[in-house]
Amino acid sequence: MIGQVRIRIIGSGGQVKHDCTIGNTIQPVVRNALAAKIRDDTPFPDEYVPNFLSVTSSQMETVYPRIQARAVLADGSMYFFAMAQFSRGDDNTYVYSVGLLSSEYWPIAGAIGSEIDGAFFNPSDLIEVTYTIKLSVSEGNTSFQSSYFQEVSSVMIGILNIIDYEADNSRYVVPNKAKLLGQNTDLIDTKDFVPMEGADSSIGTSEGDLEWYGVEGEVTPYYAQWLSHHFSRTDLVIGTTDLDQSLRDAYPVGTNIETRFSMELYS
Repeated sequence: MIGQVRIRIIGSGGQVKHDCTIGNTIQPVVRNALAAKIRDDTPFPDEYVPNFLSVTSSQMETVYPRIQARAVLADGSMYFFAMAQFSRGDDNTYVYSVGLLSSEYWPIAGAIGSEIDGAFFNPSDLIEVTYTIKLSVSEGNTSFQSSYFQEVSSVMIGILNIIDYEADNSRYVVPNKAKLLGQNTDLIDTKDFVPMEGADSSIGTSEGDLEWYGVEGEVTPYYAQWLSHHFSRTDLVIGTTDLDQSLRDAYPVGTNIETRFSMELYS
């Protein structure tokens, strides 16, 4: 999960006085909790759903604007936006830190100090803060679908419950089905699987979970496709892995081959 913060200082006349974009740090416990939702449908905690932003000035005054807009973007990233204004300051006052907070003001993500460069303001200025969080995964030879990450991000974007947003745990995003496909994505075989247990940000299968029995003939597998199956909806495609040439060659001569599903949320 890669975070990014954009800070814009808007003067009283509407002019943009400063515009900067910086990286930010997502709490590991939040990343692990989202991985647990993916791995075995463990409910994502409401306390990790963003509801407020914090902005602290160099004079150590902090304001806590409620998030005014939130969305899941086309690439599956999460978007949060709020505006803030301070009651005091001078021409030398600058933004010292920003944070993404839960409904109880628990810090989900943040950026501080030297990471924020030259965001000076005075009390008449508006401070716009935009947080984006991208679900980045470390798996080199697999092409993941943005539609899957849109579904995962919707869990943390949450649903409104009167005032605060809570986790949308109605979303089912567990990888549990594999397809072996030919060169033209024709179906060769299909298997169900259960991701192995874990407590970190990795999700995957164990050795031997996905062994495909070789069949002599003209059928050559080219891809393994990963899906999330649930009775309430059509299968959600997670991604597709290109098979090594050695696996493609072995299967049609009757040799069993093994594929592994693996992904890890990283920051």
